[in-house]
Amino acid sequence: MMPPAGRIAVQAAVLLLLAAAAAAIHRTRVEEAPRIVLQAEETRPAADGVTTPTQTAAATPGGETGGAPAAEAGEGISVVGVVTPERALELYNTDYVQFVDARNPADYAAGHLPGAVNLPFGEFGRGKPGNLDELIPEAMTIVYCEGGECESSRLVAQQLVMLGFVDVKIIEVGYPGWVGAGLPVESGDSSTGANR
Repeated sequence: MMPPAGRIAVQAAVLLLLAAAAAAIHRTRVEEAPRIVLQAEETRPAADGVTTPTQTAAATPGGETGGAPAAEAGEGISVVGVVTPERALELYNTDYVQFVDARNPADYAAGHLPGAVNLPFGEFGRGKPGNLDELIPEAMTIVYCEGGECESSRLVAQQLVMLGFVDVKIIEVGYPGWVGAGLPVESGDSSTGANR
């Protein structure tokens, strides 16, 4: 028969092993949020005089350069494109694009980009946002907020990339930059999703 101190030592060792196994399982289940690297889109005149967009490479800490928007640039790093308001409108008018307004519902109701879906970052903290079902992960998704110091568009873009959205871009100057450029806006509180 084992002395009581020996049994306690064995039980403690078994508990430590179980705790270590549980911690290892938990680490494999918890997905770390990717770090977002912004990639500016610049325009260059083509031979025929028509301005066309080109991607400006964004360097990552490992020295790689970014590829397509929302592409993986390295482990835990995703590249998200940055577009001007004018380019965003051009994409909306010519491609299958959906706008995501990361501002609060009151600001959204006061005015938003055509067809935008309101998806504030805070909604992700409460589980799956209801408006997320209005979006198509395979479609180009352009996110905006108040611009300037506002980080909501980046945070929402990060969540969308984590959820498998494949082509995510940000209007860095946000809604004020869009309005300042004299581009069309809508008002009201109903989301309508993608433009087609």
